[in-house]
Amino acid sequence: GGADEGLRWWCNAWHMPPQVMITEDHIQYYRKQSSPSALRTFCVVRNPLVRFLSAIDHWYWRLPKSERIQRARDVLSTDMKGVSMRGNPPWEGNWNFADCHFTPQHVYVIGPAGTRTCDHVLFWEALGTQFDRLMLQYGLQANITHHHHMARAENAVEFLGAGDVPDDLLDEVYRMYSTDYEMFYGDDHGYAHWKSQHH
Repeated sequence: GGADEGLRWWCNAWHMPPQVMITEDHIQYYRKQSSPSALRTFCVVRNPLVRFLSAIDHWYWRLPKSERIQRARDVLSTDMKGVSMRGNPPWEGNWNFADCHFTPQHVYVIGPAGTRTCDHVLFWEALGTQFDRLMLQYGLQANITHHHHMARAENAVEFLGAGDVPDDLLDEVYRMYSTDYEMFYGDDHGYAHWKSQHH
């Protein structure tokens, strides 16, 4: 069972937050069975706005930009209406819409009772440097290489950027993912700062 047996999942298993698939007891058991450095995990987070727009491009790439912007509004106002991702499950609203591609990222980092399910949070924007440094920290000879894969038909897509998004929609995205911004990007690199630099 998971953190809440009452939740109905419509996402592929590899998209589910760990806290729904494992319990606090699981985490503590495996930690006790392992040496301090034997069981360590890392996860990657991405600027919530960039991630949101990427998901819109992924799901609706056949549509022109203007229609994708409207679809982004629909996702926030209808598909995810009433979503509340703060606190512990059960959450409110259709939070696992679209195979969990729009599920806020902090849910993947914080487990049952507030326990972290991820020891090291790496940032997509600096993934190469941070990953290589982390591997060296654990004495591992590994590094990450960039691999860009996309369906052929998507190669011609003109991807959405912050400059394509009206201010009111940017603010809606921030409200939906405010916990992500607060937890991972803080005041110095939060939404207002990012918006001023990219819009």
